[in-house]
Amino acid sequence: YQIKQALRDLLDAMVDKVKGLDYVDAKIVELKPRDRANEKAREEYLTRTPGPPETWLYDILRSSVTCKTMKQMESVNKFLTKKAHIVQAKNRFVAPAYSGYRDLLYHVYLDWPYKENVHFVAEIQVHHKDVLNLEKLFGLQNHYKYFRPIFAGGDRTVVETMRDLEMIQKNGKIEEPLIEKILESEDPDQLYMFAKLFYLKLENFDVALQIYSRVLALQEATIGEIHPKTSATYQDVGLVQAKKGDYDNALRSLQKCLEIQEQVFGPYSPEVAITRSHLGHTIVERGDDGDELMEHRGALQQYRKALVIREKCLGEDHLDVAGSYQNIGESLCKLGDFQGALAAYRESLSILESLLGENHADVASGHSLLGDVLYQQGDFQGAMEEYSISLAIREEVFGKTHTATADSHTEIGRLLAEVQDYDEAESRHRKALRIRETVVGKESPEAAESHWWVGYVLNQKGDFEGALEAHKMGYAIRAKVLTKRHPDTKMSLRSVRANENQQKEP
Repeated sequence: YQIKQALRDLLDAMVDKVKGLDYVDAKIVELKPRDRANEKAREEYLTRTPGPPETWLYDILRSSVTCKTMKQMESVNKFLTKKAHIVQAKNRFVAPAYSGYRDLLYHVYLDWPYKENVHFVAEIQVHHKDVLNLEKLFGLQNHYKYFRPIFAGGDRTVVETMRDLEMIQKNGKIEEPLIEKILESEDPDQLYMFAKLFYLKLENFDVALQIYSRVLALQEATIGEIHPKTSATYQDVGLVQAKKGDYDNALRSLQKCLEIQEQVFGPYSPEVAITRSHLGHTIVERGDDGDELMEHRGALQQYRKALVIREKCLGEDHLDVAGSYQNIGESLCKLGDFQGALAAYRESLSILESLLGENHADVASGHSLLGDVLYQQGDFQGAMEEYSISLAIREEVFGKTHTATADSHTEIGRLLAEVQDYDEAESRHRKALRIRETVVGKESPEAAESHWWVGYVLNQKGDFEGALEAHKMGYAIRAKVLTKRHPDTKMSLRSVRANENQQKEP
């Protein structure tokens, strides 16, 4: 993030040399945000060796050169060949990207003059103006972003990937014949890609587990159990099992993943920290024989181990470290250690602000978490300050009609109801309701939550008729979307009964 001047100097020299190329044609695009870079490293390069996965990111520092003619593109290529240290070059006119887009892509090696022995790889993307205009017109990039996490990586060639997609296309509907065709494969890398597709994009967890089971059998027979790819498969299996509610088997799979990773990478590696975090989340989701304190103690142990690893491997100023502090804060809050939770959340927020800036969605969430702890402590003024900061950021980042903005109005409305400012509380909850009905639909669980809050506030004001109407609407949605056995549906039903009898809700 501090080396872009070296790339700017290279681009300026290019403009001076290539006839007809203007300075506006060669520009450094906005740096890939730290959170997106972190996410991409985890999604696409977690199993690539040597690690850590961030070292495989070549597109944090990116530049764009737009040529008007093919002759200009040839001149740019000649300049870079002579004047730049090219690490890798791709002619995507010959082999287009998955989206179909065509360009020239260079990764160049840069020296950083301000610190000895520090080097960086930056990306230079050379466009033809006419092709770039077509891409903007048809929005191919949206398809690329959707599929890239599934098909990215060096395990399969572009030709193999295109054949995989062709097979899906020919089979049409995703039904039993296609599943049988996929399971016939003897290629664990191909099967792993299909398993991720069913898990992450199609959310067909049963089929995903079928394919992962086949992947594990092939991996253990070919590369062995103690291998990064095998550990990654066990991790995915655990996450899918957790999605299905099979928490005991999920914990076994994640524990198996952890054991392999510790042998492959050592006990202090980013990969091990990720798995420990997953273990913590799964322990909380599973519960422990109804003992909520026990489950959060178990999760807290995993989160603290993950934090130690991340601070050792990644340094104290890293997004994953901030994530660990948030996990710890949540567990401490559940355990009633509000001071410890506040300290953890504040540490997380400090890191997020330093890396992402003050106006970022994750920073807004950090303020909201602080507000929740202060609210539980009874510090309503402090909580209101945090919730208001969160709302201001979300309105700036997302706009006034977004689900995150509605969440902030709900938080503030809940607090106002607690301090008995019912008129303003009702206004906030109705505002959240309008946003949610517009964005996620009138029959969504989010809209039902807002109906419940409106009903609760009206009940506290003594308007039992209005409260009954709101609660009936919320109950109807929850009974339809969540089923009648869901705890939220049962809560709505109790509220309906209370207002039918003109009783105050607790």
